[in-house]
Amino acid sequence: MRTKDIDHNVLLENQIVNHFAKATAITTKVGLTHSLKNLIWFNNIDVDTFYPRCFDLAIPEEFDDFVTDFKATKAQCYLKTYLREVREAYENGQPLTSTTVDKKLLQTAVDVSFRRVRDLDDLIDDPTAFGALVSDAEWKILAADELTEESLAAKKHVDWMKKNDTKMAVKKKKKKRRTKKIANKAATNEEEDAEYGFEDDDEASNEDADE
Repeated sequence: MRTKDIDHNVLLENQIVNHFAKATAITTKVGLTHSLKNLIWFNNIDVDTFYPRCFDLAIPEEFDDFVTDFKATKAQCYLKTYLREVREAYENGQPLTSTTVDKKLLQTAVDVSFRRVRDLDDLIDDPTAFGALVSDAEWKILAADELTEESLAAKKHVDWMKKNDTKMAVKKKKKKRRTKKIANKAATNEEEDAEYGFEDDDEASNEDADE
């Protein structure tokens, strides 16, 4: 039962529900998110230090923040990939290069990440600081491996076909195993009948007809 389906004003004395009235500010994900984001107005606490980044996509401003955060996180992932591959190459005595992140992609990721961690005082003094964190040109470089809507739909279709083929193969295997089991059981029964001198009903009726 949902909170909105409960009218606390008409509950009887002997009725108990597992919801508190007017508690959505802390008992729902979106309510808790908004409450913690407003915490800064009551106490000098940075919610990002203890609560995962969350966005209410129903609010246009937060949807834009989500898109920006997604793009910036993409740049951060490339930096981590570059560092991991360079470290592995160093440990294996190979040239310190990355097979995934080229020079252009690395520089773009560094630029985006640098802007993301700039100090607030620097942002105030820079008239261009509050522009887009990731420009369209930079995102075109960062999103080179992203799927388009058409390719994503095609990938989903291929994945569905593979999953369906796997299910069909399992079903055929089970059916084959079941058929083999029935055949083995029938052969065993025939052997037991022959051992104890029992005849098949059809064979017995045919012999009677011949006589």
